[in-house]
Amino acid sequence: LLAVDGSLSAAPLFVTAYPDGSFGADNLAPMRPANEPRSSNAAAQPAATSPGAAAQRSVAPSGNGVIVFQTASGGDIMVINPDGSGLRRLSSGIDPVISPDGQRVAFTRWQGDSGSLWVANLDGSGERQITGEIKQARHPSWSPDGKRIVVNLQHGGRLNSKTTCYSLKGQDPEEIMKKNFPWNLDPEEDTWIEYRGTPPKIVPYLCWELRPDPHWGLRVVNLADGSIEDVATGAYAYGPEWDPANNWRIINSGSHGLAQLDLNRNEQWPLTDDRGDHTPTFSPDGSYIATAYRNNGAYDIHRLDAGGNNRVQLTKTPLWVGTSVGDGRAWNNVSPAWSPFGYAQDGPGDSQIAFLTDRSGRWEIWVMNADGSDQHPMFPAAVNDQINITYDFVDERALSWR
Repeated sequence: LLAVDGSLSAAPLFVTAYPDGSFGADNLAPMRPANEPRSSNAAAQPAATSPGAAAQRSVAPSGNGVIVFQTASGGDIMVINPDGSGLRRLSSGIDPVISPDGQRVAFTRWQGDSGSLWVANLDGSGERQITGEIKQARHPSWSPDGKRIVVNLQHGGRLNSKTTCYSLKGQDPEEIMKKNFPWNLDPEEDTWIEYRGTPPKIVPYLCWELRPDPHWGLRVVNLADGSIEDVATGAYAYGPEWDPANNWRIINSGSHGLAQLDLNRNEQWPLTDDRGDHTPTFSPDGSYIATAYRNNGAYDIHRLDAGGNNRVQLTKTPLWVGTSVGDGRAWNNVSPAWSPFGYAQDGPGDSQIAFLTDRSGRWEIWVMNADGSDQHPMFPAAVNDQINITYDFVDERALSWR
């Protein structure tokens, strides 16, 4: 959750899949219900990276465009060229994203729980508030024509922990657990027995604590007049992304996996059934989706086609990291952003994906080909030494490339 100054608290949250704030460490929105991943979406494995190979390399990508990134949620919003030149501060805020024409940047801000949507020109001029009174506004995304923005907002749900107890007098504890115990709690670690009453009428109660379960929805804002529309997404919708090839379609990470929303019909249905997917982002031509995929407590970048199929795992912690050569800690690779160049009709072509990773011991922006090859720091070491990035695992959009 964000403080009054817009910064995130250090406490882990539980949100979308594991809302370790999934909204990323177990504790902002509800943890997603368990479900079986679709077998057709089994991820192809990337080639392992050998120690010292790409890790020390820094080569600017072959394309152009510009990168906008945040140093932290609510912190500085920075602009930089893909070759590491032109680093400058643009503003401050949350989850910046560049407009389709590459001329403007949208972001949100919080003042307590009350959030607002802002837009500024890429050169830093013309900053203005589009609308306010959006509770915990996050993750804006532009429509393909640049006339509307969809934004995440918190709307209801259980905001605090709640203790629930059931009398065991004449009751079968197993039946109570079967009917009422939350799927995201541990029956051994998260339950206890309380005894209530006075002798000889003492009754045992089986108790557990329900975690906070905030609900998150989507709001579409018209930039011309500031009018708003809350769209149908159910209780849990995180990280919206507008389809650049279909003006009527928005995808987001929901309680059971990626979901897609038809704005014309105001209806939503599943796109995938794997709750590990977070922060989906489209390639500029709308043919592919990249996600930050959570598995066994760590995140990797996955690529799918626009229909949610043909999953490919692009990043992977190599085995040597768990040995004496490495530090034994799985890498995290999050917040993918597609390059604005290099697409082919029959595949991703020479396109690239920038992403945030902690594999070097600090958060850095890296880049790779869209097939997962040639992973390396996007900027020279001297530039990375000037950049201090914090990532809190609350489904931040840390960077945007256009």
